[in-house]
Amino acid sequence: MSELGGRSVLVTGAAKGIGLATAVAFARAGAFVGLVDRDDDALQQASSAMPAGAAHELVVADVADEAAVAAAVERIGAVGGGIDIVCNNAAIQRPGSLEGVERATWDTVIGVDLTSVFLVMKAAFPWLRRAANAAIVNVASVDGLVGEGGVAPYSAAKGGVVNLTRATALDWAHLGIRVNAVCPGMTETPMLRSFIGYGAEAEAFLEQRLRRVPLGRLVSPEEVAAAVVFLASPAAGAITGAILAVDAGLTAGWDYEGPR
Repeated sequence: MSELGGRSVLVTGAAKGIGLATAVAFARAGAFVGLVDRDDDALQQASSAMPAGAAHELVVADVADEAAVAAAVERIGAVGGGIDIVCNNAAIQRPGSLEGVERATWDTVIGVDLTSVFLVMKAAFPWLRRAANAAIVNVASVDGLVGEGGVAPYSAAKGGVVNLTRATALDWAHLGIRVNAVCPGMTETPMLRSFIGYGAEAEAFLEQRLRRVPLGRLVSPEEVAAAVVFLASPAAGAITGAILAVDAGLTAGWDYEGPR
C-alpha cells in the first residue's frame, strides 16, 4: 500500500460510510484524496476524520449533475496534480417494488447510483489516460449480483454498475486503465440504518437478515475500503474487469440459514 504515495485519488460519496472509510484508507496509504459529496456539512466533518496532515481537497457536488461532475473532476485534477485513481461510491437507496415506484424516484436513484458512475468515469478519462497505472474501483452491491425484492431501482442501478465496470474494463484495457468493482453486502453505514431504522423492531429485522449471512455479522466500512484500496494498488496490477463481493459470504448462498 505504500506504493500509493504520490498518487491522486477521487472518491465520490466521501462524506460518510464506505466513502469516508475509503478516503481515510487512501490517505493512510499516502495518496492525495479528493472527497466529493453533495452534503457540505458532512464533508466538513469528514475532513476532521482524515489522518493528521493528510493532503486532501473537499468538493461539494451533485454527482448526478454533469456540469457539477466536470467541475469537481477538474478541481481535483488541478489540486492533486492529476487523477490516478477513481472510486465511484456515491449511492442512495429508496425502497419499493416496481409497481409502486414513481418515475421521479426511479430517475433519482438511477441518476445517483448509475449515471453518476458514467459521468465521473467519462470526465476523469483524460486525466486517467495520462496517468501511469490508472485504476477505477466502482462500489456496486450484492444487489447488483442477485435479485432482491423491494428495492427495484437500487438493484437495477447496481446491476448496471457491475456490467458498466466490465464493459469499461474491456474498452480501456489497451490504455492501461484497470476497472474493477466491489460488491458490499450488508454494511454498517448510515444508509443501512436509514433503511432499516432503529429500535427493537429494526434490530429484530436485522437479526433475521443476518441469518442469511454465513459469517453472521455486518461488514464494516473499513473492510470494504481495504478491498477498494487493494484493487487500486499495484498489488492488483493483473486484475481488471473483476467483481469482488465483500459480503461476509452472503452471495455464496443467498438463502443460507445454516449453522455457524
